[in-house]
Amino acid sequence: KNYAKEGKIDRNYACIYNTLLKAEDPEIANVCFYREIFCSDPEMKKAYVLEKDLRNEKGYDLENGRAYPEILEDEYEVVFEDSNGLRYRNGIKYSINRIMFMEDKLPDIFKLNSNDYRFIVHFLKQAEFYKKSDEEIEALMESAVKLDCFSDECRNEYLVKIITHYYDDFDAALLDYYLEMVDMKYIRADERTRLINLMISRDMQTNAYTAIKHYGYE
Repeated sequence: KNYAKEGKIDRNYACIYNTLLKAEDPEIANVCFYREIFCSDPEMKKAYVLEKDLRNEKGYDLENGRAYPEILEDEYEVVFEDSNGLRYRNGIKYSINRIMFMEDKLPDIFKLNSNDYRFIVHFLKQAEFYKKSDEEIEALMESAVKLDCFSDECRNEYLVKIITHYYDDFDAALLDYYLEMVDMKYIRADERTRLINLMISRDMQTNAYTAIKHYGYE
C-alpha cells in the first residue's frame, strides 16, 4: 500500500494493485489511471501526453523503452523527445496499453475522492459509460469549472452548459455567479450574444458592455 500511496507503477506493481487494493483503500486513488507506453526507438528518451481538454502536458521518462503515464481521458496525443530535446509528433512507432483495470471499483472510489480532479475529469469524460444522470453530470461540471486543470476552452464550454441549466430553472443567484466566471474569449459568437443578453437581463451592464466592446454584438 505504501508503494501505491507514492504512486509507484510498472506492470508488476499494477498486477499487485489490481489484485489486492480495495475501493475503500485510500491509496488506490493514486494508481487508478496509469497506462504503459512502449517505444522501441532507443533515441527516444521521454514521452509527453497531451490530453485534449486538460491544460498542461505531462512528461514521463522512458526507461528501457517504457513509461507509465497517468491518462484521464480518451482523447490524447503522445509526443516523444530525443536526447537532444527534439520532439516528434509523427513517425515514431509505439504502443500504449492499459495496465490498471478498476472500472468496477471506480464508482466507489469516486465516492471517497469526490474532490480529486482526476476522478472529476474521468467521470465527466465517461459519463455515458457510467450512466450518470443529468444531475450528476451537472454537479461534475460545477466542480470542474472551479479547477485549474481544464483548458480555458473546455472550462468555458462547461460554464455555458451550467448557465443554460440555471437559466432554464431560473436560479438567479447561481446564474449570476456563473455568468461572472465566463471568459468571452473562449465562447462561440452565437453563444456570446446569448450570454450578453443574459447579462443585460440580470443588470450586469458592465460585464455586457465589456463583452460588446471587445467582441461586438451580432
